[in-house]
Amino acid sequence: MASTYSDRLQIELIGDGEQAGSWGTTTNNNLKQCIEQSIAGVETIAISGATTLTTGNGPQDQADNQARQACLIFTGSTAATVTVPAQENIYHIYNNSSAIITLRISGGTTDFVMAAETSYLIACTGSAWHALNDDKVHFTAAGTISNTSSNITIDSAADIILDADGANVTFKDGGTSVLDISNSSTDAVLTVSTQDKDLIIKGDDGGSTITALTVDMSAAGQFHFKDGTAALPIISNAGDTNCGLYFSAADTLAF
Repeated sequence: MASTYSDRLQIELIGDGEQAGSWGTTTNNNLKQCIEQSIAGVETIAISGATTLTTGNGPQDQADNQARQACLIFTGSTAATVTVPAQENIYHIYNNSSAIITLRISGGTTDFVMAAETSYLIACTGSAWHALNDDKVHFTAAGTISNTSSNITIDSAADIILDADGANVTFKDGGTSVLDISNSSTDAVLTVSTQDKDLIIKGDDGGSTITALTVDMSAAGQFHFKDGTAALPIISNAGDTNCGLYFSAADTLAF
């Protein structure tokens, strides 16, 4: 009876009475090239267009049975569809490309879409996908998201919500606190954290950067406004913007 192959990992199943004197080699190859790859194999695949994962039977090099590897890393810059076998498997995939990769179950149109630079642990039932991890970051205790180079971007299709039960959100630069936003009996409190440093509000007026307001913390919190003019006072009513207070000269307050 000739060898057959298991459905999921394509392990060679030796037939009764077959491979006398050599079955040990086949068994060792199964352990090394089938089972070991499915537990610890990492295979990088360059994606340049539609791709179908290889599924070679029996002991094979990693490239000849990509579907059973423990982890797949996709590289490239082309949006493409990668077709996987219509059978049960768990895939750990890192889309290390700059394009969207669509995973498709063979023989159908059931897809799992991976954005560029994302990683998923996903289960395939042969007809459906189930994400075993999600796209959220979870901490069960105090934790830090760290990046030693470049930027960290938080991009949401909806709102970004900061929910701090400690009542404080602190902005730091190089470990030094710069600004603290806190909750005091549901009053919102903004605190400039560094001694004698100001709170400065800037904006863009017709393409030019302006300083709308400076709160001088080294002068007991004085408000420093721009001078303004009679036509455009620095303090006015929203419904009557050309009437209000402005500073016409040194030590002079005008209406």
